[in-house]
Amino acid sequence: MFLATVVVFVVALSFGFLILMNKVEGERDERQTQVVDRAYKYAFVTIMFLNTVVYFWEKVGNIQLLSSEDLAALSIWLGTLVFAPYTIWQHAYFPVKVKKSSSMGWLFAGLGLLELLPVTWDYFESSKVDQQDIYLVFLGILLLITGSTILLRNYLDRKEDEGR
Repeated sequence: MFLATVVVFVVALSFGFLILMNKVEGERDERQTQVVDRAYKYAFVTIMFLNTVVYFWEKVGNIQLLSSEDLAALSIWLGTLVFAPYTIWQHAYFPVKVKKSSSMGWLFAGLGLLELLPVTWDYFESSKVDQQDIYLVFLGILLLITGSTILLRNYLDRKEDEGR
């Protein structure tokens, strides 16, 4: 299991490096900047809402739901999960002059599935999931949703362009 995680991590790093090296710099227009600012606010409010709910649930219910590490990881994950799909859907995730490509969406969706498959396989084999595997589930869901949003947005944009 450890070797598979290391291999997936190395593959993800190499794809990330390739994407970074081939990245075309672009500028955001004023509308995109406003959408990104709004997305940051939504992500912040979501994180604060999550932390408030967990805090009051622990104080009132007198139970500890999450460790501090899990709460930090869940907060970052949830904030990113709010930010990325919102900005993608509003056409503000990528700069203006960058060519729209589905390769990033396929990469994210594929990596998301690769992160989810080992955890799902372990769960069905032993009906138990290790604590560290929960972080792989978080990452897999985030990548799968982000990749699917990119693919869906590009598909709808192509359909709209064909209709003109």
